[in-house]
Amino acid sequence: MISFKMGMLFLLASDYVTNATGMSSTQNNMQSVCQTKDCRLGQQIARMMDTRVDPCEDMYQFSCGGWIRDNPLPDTTEYLTLIDKLESQNRKEMIQFLESDDVKCLNSTAVEKLRTIFKTCVKTEPNDALLYRSLVNYIDYIGSWTVTPTPGGWNEASWSLQQALEKSHSLWGNSFWTYFISRRILNVRQNGLMNEVQTKTNGNPFDEPAFKEAFMNETVPLALLLGGEEQTARDKLEAVYEFQKNLSKIFRPADLKVQASNITSVKKMTVGEFQTLLGSWIDVDKYFSAVAGQTFVTKDDEMNVIDFDYFKRLGYIIQETDKEVLANYIVYNFVKLARSYFPSYMPTNGNSRTEECFELLVTNDLVCPLDSLFIKKHLSPQLHSKVALIVNGLEHQFVKTFEDSDWMDSKDKSELISRLKFMDILIGGEDWITDLVKIDQKYEALEAVEGDYLQNRANIVRFRKNKKARSPPEKLVLFSSYHPYLEYEANYNALKLHAGILMEPLASASYPDAYMYGSIGTISGNRIIDGLVRDRHYYYNNDSYEEYFLLNSMDRTLTNRSQCLKDQIDSYQLHGENLSGQLKIDPFIADNGGFTLSYGAYKNAFKSKHTLPNLNLTEDQLFFVGLSQYYCGHYDPEYELNKINDDDHVPDKLRVFNVMANSPEFARAFKCSERSALNPEKKCSVW
Repeated sequence: MISFKMGMLFLLASDYVTNATGMSSTQNNMQSVCQTKDCRLGQQIARMMDTRVDPCEDMYQFSCGGWIRDNPLPDTTEYLTLIDKLESQNRKEMIQFLESDDVKCLNSTAVEKLRTIFKTCVKTEPNDALLYRSLVNYIDYIGSWTVTPTPGGWNEASWSLQQALEKSHSLWGNSFWTYFISRRILNVRQNGLMNEVQTKTNGNPFDEPAFKEAFMNETVPLALLLGGEEQTARDKLEAVYEFQKNLSKIFRPADLKVQASNITSVKKMTVGEFQTLLGSWIDVDKYFSAVAGQTFVTKDDEMNVIDFDYFKRLGYIIQETDKEVLANYIVYNFVKLARSYFPSYMPTNGNSRTEECFELLVTNDLVCPLDSLFIKKHLSPQLHSKVALIVNGLEHQFVKTFEDSDWMDSKDKSELISRLKFMDILIGGEDWITDLVKIDQKYEALEAVEGDYLQNRANIVRFRKNKKARSPPEKLVLFSSYHPYLEYEANYNALKLHAGILMEPLASASYPDAYMYGSIGTISGNRIIDGLVRDRHYYYNNDSYEEYFLLNSMDRTLTNRSQCLKDQIDSYQLHGENLSGQLKIDPFIADNGGFTLSYGAYKNAFKSKHTLPNLNLTEDQLFFVGLSQYYCGHYDPEYELNKINDDDHVPDKLRVFNVMANSPEFARAFKCSERSALNPEKKCSVW
């Protein structure tokens, strides 16, 4: 049984460290003041380490002990990682682009529009009267309600459910459903429609008195802010609550609810068939044309519908409900989405108003102009070329590994190699992402009004819905480049390296190749492997969507080859609790494969002889330090115990331990004895 206590140090005599790693002078060199970039970079990597620790016993602490020392876990946080720190740092810089008046390249109209929207949102003392008046006017525009008074009032005889839905959905409402235009999973040449029911309930909470009380405590005060009378508002909103309770009965439970990315859950039908499914209470053609501001569907056009049974039952519930309740529900849904912009509803989740307003741009895919500024500043041509060489080398190593394998049949090899050869690699983003002229053209239809946030909110929605349904599908675009993410997009068969992760301390054009292969190369391999071991994917291959899935024979072989890893994981303990090899196996398979392939690519690459001062490490040792430092972080023990049965969470320390313990190359690089924890006699290999 192998037990892990996070933060344990294995202290060594200095002569051992010198003999094993050549690092005896590092601690002294840390005190010197660097005069060159190379010196600073070497010192940066060295400072993250703790060379008092025997790497053969605890490579994680050896590589990350200094980082953990310099980045203590805040009392209010359950975990803190190097990636978290990068995310926060990059996010602050993006916000500075919006706040600063002297940022270069601000002759961009797109950037100026985002700054107007952002600054209007973030005003510390917004004009309450203007906000309330704007929202009341929008309520009137939608068709009004009876919860609060409006200039036009509500009239049952003239109120139209069709028009109320069209008007609210053309803004930011999503009562009953929302639709979005997306590259349809089984169609390449034109975009399609998807309908997805929007709800967070599984039908059970509405039966609980506490849930109802929370609803009333949240909605009645908002009604009062809009000029309503308390008892009237309470009575009307209680009826809305009961209507939502009825709706919840036809929603699928949250844990079973399908996702748009899961093609097996989507029912394809024509617009005409969707009309038949809903019934006569709504004109579908008219609805889509009104919401999009253009006629773009016919009855014969195909669309995808998620949660077929919900739409089948929806018409019955609507027909059995009074018009007044329907009107109040639609407006309630519309108002609740706007409430976070009111002073009385400032965010209470720890985020500042500034962060919330920035998040508005992120969630609406409006940060592309800021991505341009971020990429120009941080992703140099030299770094881009260096990363491209590493990832291309990794791709060639994948193909070679599959071609040389004796455990795949010819069909499996052909499938995988074809997929790899057609894989798109996005480093930072598309070429046009740094061309502000092209970006300005893409954002030409976006309107920004200074001082009127709700109008800007409406403008954002209209801008996003202005995409033509019949236009050719765009290739995958990498937005929010500031995120320190490296991910494999299965549906597009694309490896995406955001600019936010190609930054110090993980990446630099001046880093030795060994470190970059260890960090960026290994994680790239990890992400691709993680995609390959899933059950089924639909992916974009040479301008056509194709179905890809591991054949049963290969799936069985992988299961057998990973049994050794499962047994290892079963032997691990964290804070006295056992891990489950069956539950945690996929991340470990990806780690094992990512390392194997990246190390092979690194050994086969034409490498520069560039080194950094302050790092008296061999190239192979630096590779393993780069791999380990990607995972630097620490976690609250109670948090880790709560997540131990969560298949999405694997402790970073264990991931590093497992890779090193199964690597004879690591043992050779650090001259580990046969008695070392990270040089066990039995080693596992999947790929």
